[in-house]
Amino acid sequence: MKIPLHKCVSVTTDGAPAVVGRDQGVIARLKAMPSMLAFYCIIHPTVLCVKLNDHFQQLMCTAMKMINFLRSQSVLRHLRKFLKESDATCEDLLTYNNIRWLSKGNALSRLWSTRQELTSFLNTCTSLNARQFHEMMSSSKDMSDLAFLVDTCGHLNDLNLKLQEKNKTIINTLPAVQAL
Repeated sequence: MKIPLHKCVSVTTDGAPAVVGRDQGVIARLKAMPSMLAFYCIIHPTVLCVKLNDHFQQLMCTAMKMINFLRSQSVLRHLRKFLKESDATCEDLLTYNNIRWLSKGNALSRLWSTRQELTSFLNTCTSLNARQFHEMMSSSKDMSDLAFLVDTCGHLNDLNLKLQEKNKTIINTLPAVQAL
């Protein structure tokens, strides 16, 4: 953008070693300028604070596997027809993209909103995977834990979207981070 570096007063990063680096990173080079301030992004601590323990990590992994199973070509056509016939709130599941972490919360939310229909659908399937996923969907403990994950990811998604709004400053966004 051809902005003279002496006019930059601060930079914010996610703390990645390639960016920060003690000697070769962008931040290390910019700190050579005496007036440059470096900040750590306020989004990342919120993501780190919800690192999942083993149980929740396993539940999240199983939920994502179930979504992938239900979206596989052998099952998807039947699932869509089933959801349409059962007047579900939506007619398809969302896929999770590991690159875009907001998609995990959206995929979980869609899974949660169709959980009753999906449980019925999995009960009609004969594969071993379907039976295992049906057991998870029928477990009140797993469903209460999944509800917690859906809510947590939803709050993180909301925060992330608030932080990305145009014309927002740290003064406007800090209360949202502190509230989370």
